[in-house]
Amino acid sequence: MTPGVQLRGVSAGYDGVEVLHGVDLTVRSGTLTAVLGASGCGKSTLLRVVAGFLRPSAGEVEVAGRTVAGPGRHVAPERRRVGIVPQEGALFPHLDVAGNIGFGLPRRGRAARVAELLDIIGLPAMERARPHELSGGMAQRVALARALAPAPDVVLLDEPFSALDVSLRASVRAEVITALKACDATAVLVTHDQDEALSIADEVAVLRAGSIVQVAAPRQIYEHPVDRDLAVFLGDCNLLAADRTPAGTLTCILGELPATVPFDAGAGVAMLRPEHIDARPGTGASATVAQLSYHGHDVLLDITLANGSNVKSRMLAGVDTPAPGDRVNLHVIGV
Repeated sequence: MTPGVQLRGVSAGYDGVEVLHGVDLTVRSGTLTAVLGASGCGKSTLLRVVAGFLRPSAGEVEVAGRTVAGPGRHVAPERRRVGIVPQEGALFPHLDVAGNIGFGLPRRGRAARVAELLDIIGLPAMERARPHELSGGMAQRVALARALAPAPDVVLLDEPFSALDVSLRASVRAEVITALKACDATAVLVTHDQDEALSIADEVAVLRAGSIVQVAAPRQIYEHPVDRDLAVFLGDCNLLAADRTPAGTLTCILGELPATVPFDAGAGVAMLRPEHIDARPGTGASATVAQLSYHGHDVLLDITLANGSNVKSRMLAGVDTPAPGDRVNLHVIGV
């Protein structure tokens, strides 16, 4: 199957300052890839290159198998068959919902296409509403419908949920993903929000200082990051001194662990997420709960081991949750 988007050796920047450095990225047709990274890492620059707003200084960009940027070639943005959902929707205030969604579509079939998309985004019978009458979540769904209206080969989403209230983000994200799947759309989402990328993407591409660090499915990239910095960036983690055993496993203060990446003989570091450490009375490494952070559905425990080192454990909140000062024994689970 032809990839929805493919970047090969893409470099780009502004005023002679390179921001992207030889980026290789393949987005499979019909999937959502989240480009995740900290502010200033080059996420928006990558989106601008794919959209055609910025010419790369090196490399090639393909959309649906067609080269749109490369040596001696630059297809204009309006000819790339790329839809864009900007950060805050940016609906035309002088047009109603139907006018926004149908903007630029041929007159013939426009009303039917608008009605179809309103059903897909869950806003039927809202065609006469004005942008100022919409909630933030509704406006973002209308912006998505506008991007999907001409049936583009790829949809680019530029941090589309960052302006929404926390209480709205999860529901609007779910509605947007449902709409993208219903249209079998290929999509690229740029975000700095790890939870967002891991929860909705088919694949996550982590961008650091203008270079792709790792591309993988959310679970793979979270549980098996390629380096220490990425492990820390993706969420809470425990980094424990470890040694390789003759059997190829790792041994650390919490016992023997499987090695999930190649590991040379000698000293190294084992990475365990807090949810991989269960803290209850019983057998296992002896420790004391130093602090507890309550999050409603779960708790995050700061735990001090007998040798003075510290680890974090994430557990479901319940009646048997340890309290600060309790003695516990640590068990590694789920690895």
